[in-house]
Amino acid sequence: MKVQVFPLVIINRCLELAQARLPQSVKIVLLADRGFIHTKLMTMLTTQLGWHYRIRIKSNTWIWRGNWCQPKSFHLHRGQAICLHHVRIHKGEYYGIVHVIIGRHSVNGELWAIVSNETTTLQTFAEYGLRFDIEENFLDDQSGGWNIQCSMIRDVCPKAIVLNVK
Repeated sequence: MKVQVFPLVIINRCLELAQARLPQSVKIVLLADRGFIHTKLMTMLTTQLGWHYRIRIKSNTWIWRGNWCQPKSFHLHRGQAICLHHVRIHKGEYYGIVHVIIGRHSVNGELWAIVSNETTTLQTFAEYGLRFDIEENFLDDQSGGWNIQCSMIRDVCPKAIVLNVK
C-alpha cells in the first residue's frame, strides 16, 4: 500500500486554522498516519504551536540509538512492544530527540511504530488508536448519506490529521 504524503503547505494551513479555533488552555496531541511524517511538521508542532504528536512511522524508517536500525529489524512476538527513548529518526535529516514505540499487534501480528515528542509507553498505542474512532466518523460522513466527497468543498484540511484535545 502506497502512503500518500500531503504537501506541508496544506498541513501548515490546516494547523493554523485549528490553532485559531482551539482553546489555549488545553493539551493538544496530533494523531497522524505515516503520510504526515515530516520533520518540519514535527518541529512546527512543538516549537511554534506547543502541541504534541503521535505519528505512525513506516517499518523502514531509520532510527538512531547509537547505531542505525529500523522498526522491521526488531523481532517481536505478537503482543510484544519495545520503547526507544531519546532517539533520532531519518538518516538524511537526523531529526530528534524523539521517542518511539514499536510493537506487534496481539491478534493479527501487524508491526506498528509510533513516534512522539513525549515519552512513549503502551498507552501511546491506545492514544494513537483514538485516530481510528475519529476516522470512522469521516467514513460515516462520506458514505452515510452525507456524501461529503461530492460536495465540491475544496478548502478542507486533509482528513487524516486528527487532533486529540485533552
